[in-house]
Amino acid sequence: MRAAELVTLNMRELDRLKVIQDVADGRLNALPPDSSVRLL
Repeated sequence: MRAAELVTLNMRELDRLKVIQDVADGRLNALPPDSSVRLL
């Protein structure tokens, strides 16, 4: 079993992670064209 690791994220990175998790879980399939969330 691997030891737990500490990961530090700023709010922008945390928002990106939440979007990626939503896509992976199927809760989000596309962003509207006027979305302010930028993944790249």
